[in-house]
Amino acid sequence: MPQGVLMLKLLTTFLLLIQAMTEPLKPPEIWATPIPDFDSQHSWDYYLPATEYGAGHRGIDLFVSPGQELRAPFDAVVSFSGKVVDRNLITLRSLTGYKASFEVVCTDLTEGDWVSEGQVFGQACKGDTGYHEHCQNCVHFSVRSPYGYLNPLLFVGKLKPSQLVS
Repeated sequence: MPQGVLMLKLLTTFLLLIQAMTEPLKPPEIWATPIPDFDSQHSWDYYLPATEYGAGHRGIDLFVSPGQELRAPFDAVVSFSGKVVDRNLITLRSLTGYKASFEVVCTDLTEGDWVSEGQVFGQACKGDTGYHEHCQNCVHFSVRSPYGYLNPLLFVGKLKPSQLVS
């Protein structure tokens, strides 16, 4: 067998093996929005920092009224509910492993509780005395995968396409 043909067969086998070993890219899940009138009641300012602990905005802000109810964007298990430093936070874990966190949110739910898509899981509330809000009357909404933070707008079907600017 000529060396070129052998090399082509080996390269083809190698590429097929690599393709078989890689997980196919799954389309994102599309979730329900946690508040009504979502399109006009959220910020677009998701900013993933350059480093794991760098400054950034790892989510979006939902503009809410004090006490406004928030609804589960997907069927979920509560993976965390409690105080982080000076504010209440709740994290919902989807059946596929994504985690959506909301702060500042007051809730009676505890870790392990089940919520169905559309079910009220908490209300917008204030942090403790001394808590500095980065926006007034808002709830921060972030999404994580095992690989890090992702833009929540991707999961509610609202991510705008990139624009090239010259």
